[in-house]
Formats: sequence, structure tokens, C-alpha cells
Amino acid sequence: MQMDEANEAHVNECCVKSYLGSFHVYVFALRFFFILLLLLNSLFFLFVYYITIIIIIIFFSYVVVIIVLVRTFDSIQRSWKREKKQGRKIINDHNKKELALQVWRMGLLSIRFNDMLLFRLTGNVLCRFYKGKQKSDDVEKESLKKKRNCLILCLFPSAV
Repeated sequence: MQMDEANEAHVNECCVKSYLGSFHVYVFALRFFFILLLLLNSLFFLFVYYITIIIIIIFFSYVVVIIVLVRTFDSIQRSWKREKKQGRKIINDHNKKELALQVWRMGLLSIRFNDMLLFRLTGNVLCRFYKGKQKSDDVEKESLKKKRNCLILCLFPSAV
């Protein structure tokens, strides 16, 4: 009778230990998963931040090009109306085609200039992103040690 109770107690103790062991494995996996999520999340948001800046720069620079072209065409239209009011008949189809060609060339030039500026600006943003990741060796080693220690403490709290 006592042997049965002892065996049952031993079996119960083994079950509890195996359950706790598997529980610790699950807790370890969850901690690892959440830390991985946090690291990926911070990198993702940093990447999204720089991509957003680049997209905003591109959008506003092309908006500026379009505004310049529209204002140029607007001023040309006003000068045509002024000439019409004054009675001058200088404008003919050849002049209109020449003017349209000049506006088109100006648009292409401004777009090329804009592209050059964009490549320069986005290059600066990407270089800043890259240089921001490059720290001096001592600071980087120290921060890596701190991150490693924090990771060890999070994953293995009994290690301290």
C-alpha cells in the first residue's frame, strides 16, 4: 500500500516536473519571439521612416516642377492675351509650335534638374541612414555588449 502511494507520488512529481520543464521551454520560446519581434519592428520602422522621407522629397519636388511649368504656361497665356488686346498679331501657328516646344524643353530640363537633385537628396538620406548605423568601434562594441547582456537576462532570468 505504501509502495503504491510512493509510486503515485513519484509519478505525480515527475509529471509536474515535465510539465514545468515544457512550460519553461514555452516561456523561453515566447520571450525569444517577442524580442525578435521588437528588433524587427524597430528596424522596420527605421526603414519605413527613411523611405517615407524619400517619397515625400520625390513628391514635393515633382509638385514644384509641375507648378513651375504651369506658371510658365500661365504667363505665356497672359502675354498672348495682352498682345491680343494691344492689337498685335504676332502670334501664328509657327510661333505657338515654337513656344510649345520651348515649354516642353524647359519641362524636360527642369525634370532632369529635379532628378539630379532627387538623386542627390535621396543619396544624402541613404548615406545618413548608413552612417547612422556606422558608429565608432568602441561605442558599437559597448552597445553590443549591453544588448547581449539584456538578451541573456530576458531569456535566462535565473542566469543572474
